[in-house]
Order: sequence, then C-alpha cells, then structure tokens
Amino acid sequence: MSIRREPRTWREAAEQAASEPIEMIGLEEPAAMKYVSKLKRSLSRNRDEPTAKRANGDISLPSPMTPRRHRNTHMWNKKMFKGLYCAVVTPLADGLASTDVIDAYAKLLAEDGLTGVFVGGTAGMSMSLSVDERKAVLEAWMDAGKKYGLEVLAHIGAQSLEDSKELARHAGSIGVAAISSMAPCFFKPASIDLLADYTRQVAAEAPNTPYLYYHFPDVTGVTFPMAAVMQALYPVVPTLRGAKFTSTNMWDLGDTLDFAKKMNTEFDIFNGFEGMTTSALPLGITAHIAIGFSTVAPVWNRMVRAYEAGKLDEAAKEQQTGREWFAMFSRICGLWQMTAATKIFLSERLDMDFGGMRVPQRDVTVDEEIALRKAWRQFVADHPNLHTHAGPISMSSSVVKSKTPAKQDYTLLPGAQGKLKDAIIKRAGVMAKALGIELEDVLDVLPHLRGNGKLPKQTIGDVRKYIDHTLLKATATTKEIEQLCREAVENEFFAVCVNSCRVAECVKMLR
Repeated sequence: MSIRREPRTWREAAEQAASEPIEMIGLEEPAAMKYVSKLKRSLSRNRDEPTAKRANGDISLPSPMTPRRHRNTHMWNKKMFKGLYCAVVTPLADGLASTDVIDAYAKLLAEDGLTGVFVGGTAGMSMSLSVDERKAVLEAWMDAGKKYGLEVLAHIGAQSLEDSKELARHAGSIGVAAISSMAPCFFKPASIDLLADYTRQVAAEAPNTPYLYYHFPDVTGVTFPMAAVMQALYPVVPTLRGAKFTSTNMWDLGDTLDFAKKMNTEFDIFNGFEGMTTSALPLGITAHIAIGFSTVAPVWNRMVRAYEAGKLDEAAKEQQTGREWFAMFSRICGLWQMTAATKIFLSERLDMDFGGMRVPQRDVTVDEEIALRKAWRQFVADHPNLHTHAGPISMSSSVVKSKTPAKQDYTLLPGAQGKLKDAIIKRAGVMAKALGIELEDVLDVLPHLRGNGKLPKQTIGDVRKYIDHTLLKATATTKEIEQLCREAVENEFFAVCVNSCRVAECVKMLR
C-alpha cells in the first residue's frame, strides 16, 4: 500500500497531478483529460527553465482536486438570488417589439410580489427578435425595474456567437443583475467542450456580471446533462453563478447540486418549470423563473411561503391551483401556445394590448381567443383569492387599471369640426399620387373638404364605404374599443381597424 505524499514544490505538484489516475483529479471526462494534458505541457515547458522561485517552491499550483483557474478567480461562491422572477413576454405593436406597456406590466408584477424579471427568454420570443429590438426591450425593463424595485436578468443567447457577445456587452454595460444564455439550437454544439467554449466567449463580454447557463433541452435539442455542462463551465467561466433549469429531470438537478458541494460553492439554480416547484423546493431551490408569474404569481408565492413554513398541505393545494390554470388554457390552444395565451390574460388584467405572436410561431385563432378570455374570467371568478399574494409588497389589489378618458361628444372632435381639413387633404394627396389618380377625383368623392371641412350628416351614407374607424394604440382599453365599435355602428362606417389581439372582441361587439 502506497502513501500519497503532499507535494512540497511546484514541480512535485505538477508531476504528481499529471501522473495520477483521472478519478483522483475530481473531474469528469473530458474536463479531466484536458486538465492533465495542460499540466503535462506546463511541466514540459518549464523543465529546462528553472528559476530561483521555482527552485524554492514559491510558485503555487491549483490543487489536483480543483479545476485550474477556478478557486481564486470565481467571483461569487454564495447564493445571490431568491424569490420569483417572471419570464416576461415581449409586447408587439404592428408586428414590432414595443415598450409602450412595459411600465404598467412591471408595476403589476411588483404588486404581485415578484422579486424580478427574466427578459428576452423563451417567453420573450428572443430568437425571433432582432438585436436592436432586444436591446430596446431590455433597456425599458431596466428603467421599469429601477422604478418598481425589480431585479432584471437578461437572456442574451442567440444563434450567432457575435450577436450573443454584443448582447452580453450591452446587458453588462447597463447593469443587469445577471446574464443567461441557452445553447445555439440550429447549429448545435457537437460536444460539451464546444458548448463550454461558446459560453466562455459570451460570458467574457460581461466580466463583472453573474452568468447563468440556460438549460432547456426540450426546446434547444441540446441534451447534455446539466451537471456535466456545469462541470465543463466551472473551470473556464469565472462569472458562472448557476443556471436556469427548465427540465423535469430531477436526478440531473441533484447531480448539479452535488457537484457544487464538491467544489465547495453554492450555485443559484432557478427552477424553470412551474409544475416542478414542489419537487424542486426539497432540493434547496430558492429561486424560480416562469412565464406563469405574469398572471398567477401569487399562487406560487403562497406555495413557496407555505412550504417554508412547513405547511405542506397548503403548498400542495396551491400547486393544484397552478395545475388547474395550466389545464384551463392548454385544453383550448395547447400548452406550447402559452405565450400567446399569457398575452391575452395580461390584456384582461391590464386592459392593454400586448399584440400577438411573430411568425413562425402560431398565434391563437379568433375562436381560441374568445374561449381563452371567457375561461380566464371564469377561472378568476372560481378563485376569488387568486391575486392575494404573500409577497413582501402589500397592496390592496393586484390589478392595475388604465385611466379611461371621459366620454366625449363625437360631434365636438377636431375631425368632425373641420379642424383637420388641411391635414386630411394633404394625406389624400399622397394617397391619390400612390394610386395614380388626381386629387380632384378624391375631392369629388369627399366634397365637404372643399368647404369648411365639416362632414354634413346627410353625406355620411355617401362616404361610409371609404372609412375605417381606427384605434391602433397599444394602450387602448376595452371601453375605448367598445366606444370605437359603437361610433362605427352609429355613423355607418365601413369597418373598424384595431390591433390583432382586439379582433375577437370587435367581432363580438359588431355582430
């Protein structure tokens, strides 16, 4: 039986580490082999270059049980995050990412007891947005987060390495609480080492910002166990803080936590599946990211509080409510239409337009939207305490209502009074030019523009087929949409023009 002697010099440490079996180094393949090969190369380079310091053993080498570069270069070793973080959706207006409703959205989440938000993830349609859109949305959330006390985590993953690096630099420069990236899912990494190299380059662009690996194998198709990925990332990403774990493989989650203990550190692992909350809590998971927190966060807040208080029956009851919420929309449009359904539920809570989906993602149909709105209202009625939360913020109501303008006399509006005559004629001229006709031909159809610009009531029947009564602003309320439809009927306009998420309501109102 041989006795392992502790090395006294740099050379002895290198020789001992390079000659030991892989299992004694404390790393899994292929990280262990890479570690050993680096030690051998280092030993070979320095064999003929003795110095006074090396001769005296003054140069330290990382322990053979520890990956090179990690122990003294890792910036954080204790948990930094706790609570519920909403995987926020990205509002669209006219098909483009919009920031108009983000302030009200953030206020709602703060009132629901959220700790923070996860911007630009799967729920945020990140892979369908341009880099500029993602930057603009993130900046709007940073402003709202500061205003309402929400931490902002940013997903900066992209199919292009350079895009990911640019997004990482931007996120780090504006002071997000952490960055995160999923693996590229078109040209997938063929090995864990390649994934680690990609991640290392991305994380290095934000050297002072905690990094979270985004593990979502069902969507990315990158199925390496998260525990193995974290082992590969740990030696090469000094800012590695943890991961967003969106998987049902609890064995893999346990292996990841075991690795953290082996490295004498703590990872911030975010549970990414609402349905796995009561399974993740016993493993010590204290942070959660989910799209469901946009609309029913108080359910999960109460669930976590009940578990922490040892009231397991109450926690299970809240988990059941969460399951009923999933079932409610899944049977109408399917589980993977969750983002589209969430936008509809948010429009119900905030009375604001969040837009639809960007192709190739499927939007809900008109019939599905009508059914979702009806189901949501029934679900709220069946759960009167749905938005009573147990979070740190005390509010009497979790619903934020938009201010609805006082009802106006339609005949007093500027257009009806002829005050927009010049603007209308100018616009008509542009339209006439585009159509290849003369402006006079247009004015023949709209003769009131030749006079004072007022539209006599007796002429309404003559021009109604030319008028689409329009309200496209993202912050339009249900009452404003109802007024729009009522005015269209009263004045016999040809049609109403609204954002796509309001079409189902208008169809119902105009029947």
